[in-house]
Amino acid sequence: KRKHYLGDFDDDDMNSPTKARKLLYNAQSQQKKWKMKIKNAERKTKRLEKKLFTLTEMLSDLKKKRLAAEPAANVLKTMFDGPALEMLLRASGLKKGKYAPELKSFSLTLHFYSKKAYVYVRKVFKTCLTHTSTVKKWYQVVDGSPGFTKEALEVLKCKAVEASQRNRQIVCCLIIDEMSIRRQTELDNGKLCGYVDYETDLESPELPISNNALTFMVNAVNGNWKIPIAYFLIDGLNAIERTNLIKIALECLHETGIKVVALTFDGLLCNFNVGNELGARLEAVNLKSTFPHPITGEDVCISLDPCHCLKLVCNTLGSKGSMFDANNQIIDWSNVVKLEKFQQDEGLLAATKIRNRHIQWYNEKMKVKLAAQTLSESVANALDWLANDVKKAEFKGCDATVRFIRLFDKLFDSLN
Repeated sequence: KRKHYLGDFDDDDMNSPTKARKLLYNAQSQQKKWKMKIKNAERKTKRLEKKLFTLTEMLSDLKKKRLAAEPAANVLKTMFDGPALEMLLRASGLKKGKYAPELKSFSLTLHFYSKKAYVYVRKVFKTCLTHTSTVKKWYQVVDGSPGFTKEALEVLKCKAVEASQRNRQIVCCLIIDEMSIRRQTELDNGKLCGYVDYETDLESPELPISNNALTFMVNAVNGNWKIPIAYFLIDGLNAIERTNLIKIALECLHETGIKVVALTFDGLLCNFNVGNELGARLEAVNLKSTFPHPITGEDVCISLDPCHCLKLVCNTLGSKGSMFDANNQIIDWSNVVKLEKFQQDEGLLAATKIRNRHIQWYNEKMKVKLAAQTLSESVANALDWLANDVKKAEFKGCDATVRFIRLFDKLFDSLN
């Protein structure tokens, strides 16, 4: 019998120098082999130790890689500190079975704030998190709770099928708006509502209370209908987080067969940053008002809401008091104030709708009607008449204000 392993040798074999040398050689070979295995195991353990074994380390790593902002990290820490990560680690070895509610909530919240962060965590934990396409389905709701409304998407799918049977395609515009809501909590059918909600079904008194509702609506371009498709209760989102939601909405609408050709939102600075994140360039220099669709790559146009932009212009002029045009001539809000005073003193209207409420605009700053009546052709004509025909001294030099008002009146008429 040939002897290859240490167990094949006995005490009598040590009497033979040849067998003893062979025993030593085999012992050294096996020792070297096991040392290599132990070293590899230690290396593997060290690599695993470098991975994220606490939620704090994971969030810190996401912030370091700029995959999650500070508010997003705080919400994740509040909602999932402790057992959620243990479940995440246990799930990393599973291949089948339903996801636990805590893990589902973790996935939805992380994906809501940053798709890149979600993909990164999914890669780190060996695909224990579900695919992003499944997360998009989780966003869809039936009972009217925050998220993408499943019934609305089904209706759009039916409309797309009906149009395709007539060799047509439905073309739509995606409209996004943020509405202010009262910061409070209420009990609704046994569920405490009012906290930030991204369709995660979690309740925690440590979560921030929402003060805004971010809504998504689809408006037909070649039809006469519009339908809301989603809303989320939020407490402030940065440009990256809003961009992530817009891309999810565009992907969901693409799956229904609807073609989205335009995106409309308010003229806030945050929305300008959203446009830049999407791939447009909303700047005065090198303006680019389109961005590629996340799936088809086709151009999607960005259109700012004319009503909101008109309010911003009027409120800015009213709050600042004066501005300068391109020719360095002053655009003065006091001209409008003096026009209203002139009408009161004379007891007659100069063919305008300017009243005291237009001057006290800050009491009704959300009313588009007041801004449209202030920056109107009739106000420009009245100022021009008082300055050049009646020759009123207090209206002298209001030509820049007249040009400014006429410009925005024509822009609003063209875009609205």
